[in-house]
Amino acid sequence: MRTAALAGKLQREQQFMMGFDADKLYPEVTHGDMVLVQGIIDAWFWEDDEIVLVDYKTDHVRNDLRELADKYRIQLEYYAEALERVTGHTVREKIIYSVRKRDFIRV
Repeated sequence: MRTAALAGKLQREQQFMMGFDADKLYPEVTHGDMVLVQGIIDAWFWEDDEIVLVDYKTDHVRNDLRELADKYRIQLEYYAEALERVTGHTVREKIIYSVRKRDFIRV
C-alpha cells in the first residue's frame, strides 16, 4: 500500500451510494425491489490495472483474524461491487487490516 501511495495510486475514504437488489441483502424480499446502500471505503489502490480493496477494523479479536473475515465478508463484497461498477475494473483482492492486531487477512 505504501508503494501505491508513493505512486499516486492510493485512494482513501471513497464514499458511495448505490442501489442493490433487495433480495441480495434480504432473501425473503420480493425480487425486483431495490435497497440503497451507502458506505465509505477506507482505502483502495490500483495494482496491474486491477483494484485491491482495504478495510480497516478496530474490533477486538480474541483468536485469529478469520473472525473479522467472517464478520465483514458481505460488507466487503458490496464495497467491491460498488468499486467495480464505478471504475469498470475488477477488484482482485479484498483485505481487512486489524488496527489492534497490526495484521491483515485476505477475504
